[in-house]
Amino acid sequence: MTTLRTVDLRNDFKKVSDLVMSGEKVLITRPRNENLVVISEREYNEMAKARSNAKYLAVLDDSASRVAESRVVSITMDELEAIGVMSSEELFAFIAKKQAYSTTEPIKPKRNLGFLSGPSLPDSFFDPLPEEDLQAWGR
Repeated sequence: MTTLRTVDLRNDFKKVSDLVMSGEKVLITRPRNENLVVISEREYNEMAKARSNAKYLAVLDDSASRVAESRVVSITMDELEAIGVMSSEELFAFIAKKQAYSTTEPIKPKRNLGFLSGPSLPDSFFDPLPEEDLQAWGR
């Protein structure tokens, strides 16, 4: 690591920039030990990514410890579908209260008709049209 004074940075910014871009870390000394370290944007982004990854890994570790301590709740698809009638706030409150949920079946959300609040479309609504219907539409 190269150490420079603030005045050196002011007087020869290009030299400092070239050092940093070549991979060198530059320590800028300041009064009262309020020093700075200059690094490239690439190196900063790598450090930010590592910090973000560490936070994510901590969440995964917490989840793994909950499983190891049997602090999870398994619910059936019927129970999960019953949750579907809740608002998103109620759903998040339910999950927070139960800590976690697990299922081996895929989650199929209910399909609401937008602004209408009750009816939902059956899954068959999104199936391909029969061949005769497609021919009637000229396809």
